[in-house]
Amino acid sequence: MTGRSLTRVPLRSDDADVLVVGAGVAGLAATRRLEEAGLTVELLEAEVTAGGRIGSEIVDGFTVDHGLQWLNPAGPELAAHVDLDALGLESFLPGVELLVASGPEVSDVRRVTNPRRAPQHLLSTLRSGLAADAADVREVWALRRWWSGHDQPTGSPDATWLDALDAGGLEGRPRIAAERLLEAVTLENTRDSRIRERASAAEVARRRLADLARGSFALPAAGMVTLPVVMAGALQRPVRTEWPVDSLVRRGGAWEVRGPAGVLRAPAVLLATPADAASDLLHGSGSTAALLPHLGWHGATTWWFTADEAPTDSTALRVDVRPHRGPVVVSAVVSNVAPEYSESGRPLVAATVLWRSGHPEGEEAAVRVHLSELWDTPAFGWELVARQDIPHGMPALPPTAERVPTRLDHGLYTAGDHSAAARAGGIEGALTAGARAAEVILTAHRSGA
Repeated sequence: MTGRSLTRVPLRSDDADVLVVGAGVAGLAATRRLEEAGLTVELLEAEVTAGGRIGSEIVDGFTVDHGLQWLNPAGPELAAHVDLDALGLESFLPGVELLVASGPEVSDVRRVTNPRRAPQHLLSTLRSGLAADAADVREVWALRRWWSGHDQPTGSPDATWLDALDAGGLEGRPRIAAERLLEAVTLENTRDSRIRERASAAEVARRRLADLARGSFALPAAGMVTLPVVMAGALQRPVRTEWPVDSLVRRGGAWEVRGPAGVLRAPAVLLATPADAASDLLHGSGSTAALLPHLGWHGATTWWFTADEAPTDSTALRVDVRPHRGPVVVSAVVSNVAPEYSESGRPLVAATVLWRSGHPEGEEAAVRVHLSELWDTPAFGWELVARQDIPHGMPALPPTAERVPTRLDHGLYTAGDHSAAARAGGIEGALTAGARAAEVILTAHRSGA
């Protein structure tokens, strides 16, 4: 009797309770919560590693993150989802350094810190120049009231942070300081004429400025990539990397995701991707859900330099608050914060430049000039380690941006910058959105909906 080979037909049973598309921090947070509740989850990632916009690479013995990023270990969501001890966190100075004046013979840098976390710098803070007289004291208190939300005009839910600064009556150096600090954490360039239409909501900006003022930022010793690595390592199943999803179809009471690596099926799918990618998958899926809004992006370029000697021993973020300044919005000697970023022990300096009209606001020559002023030492001979152009640095989240609910359709969910749960923005917002999506999925699973 002659035999013949049989073609293996995939079973149509479900491969998991939930398929999560996208292994950024939102997808990682959602997957862990679902697994903790006893569900079987497959987490799919198109790239070779998990992390989304968070990552690191080694360049000539230096750890170079995907942009000058940092973590806020004081945030409630980070501690809820990650073993902070496993991150090996190294802290920035609790506060910021402000360049208030520079010249051939003098460079005036004022250190403004959280006195509760860095009492040794209290005198420097009092001499910061932001409170030189009674008028300035009133301005500083106005700034504090602004970020705490006490001065938010009623009936203005659509106010951007620029609108709120105007309404709060901030003037002088506190106004400049607030703008520059908020530019650094939102990547929103106030010198771009379109920014007033795309600036973040005042609520989001206040929260970020308050976090910066409290001064609790840190870097993992092995780079920002440690965050997704630790989160992925805590999962019961490994992330399926290099598993891009091309299409999403509902068939036979379940969802099928298809890609070059195959077909997977589950009763529930969570799209933990940027809005444009999720919208592309929804198109043609047969879902009745409206397509997700395509959010704009704020781009940035991060320059990484090394030198024979560090320009300072400071572990602070440094921001230029002079009325007229160069292209660098924020800079830091990251090897002072986390010495492990440099295998050789040579300094590693990072500088972020915002984009305007789709291009970096300054090129290398202008960046070196500005860094020379910021750090009061010639930067023209510094060695360039890396230049990173990041068109998708931060999503544009104006208060008028449409936010979508977590549940899109029967068994179909979303978590990301575009979701209503991500109001905080950044890493905290992504973690919140992922956790919220998991709870919505669990509620539906328990009710059989």
